[in-house]
Amino acid sequence: MTRPPTPSRPFGSYTEEQVREEGLRLAHAKGLTGYLAEWYVESFLEVCAEAHAEGYAEGHAEACAEGCADALEAIFRRRGLDVPDGLRERVMSCRDDEMLGEWISRSLTVESASDIFDGGAQP
Repeated sequence: MTRPPTPSRPFGSYTEEQVREEGLRLAHAKGLTGYLAEWYVESFLEVCAEAHAEGYAEGHAEACAEGCADALEAIFRRRGLDVPDGLRERVMSCRDDEMLGEWISRSLTVESASDIFDGGAQP
């Protein structure tokens, strides 16, 4: 499994200039001027970039878990194993890339689908 990539656009679909303008608008709405307004805008830019990066990483983790759940279900069906109730939910709740990879590896050799969760860390 891979670590989430860094977003190529730190503000999503907005440009830095658009975010800066919004920050300045908010600063002026709060009655800030001069260096206080600039400080507010710079802080606003940092918070927006951090929030976007966190959301981006969470979306990546969710997509990895969903892909893993799909892969596990496909492997088990292909091997003729029953897919246990709750497998998808358990896999989707895991945010540990190494554990997801381990479960995929185990799915190729276990005798029952629920055995992938045996012998390792739990999410």
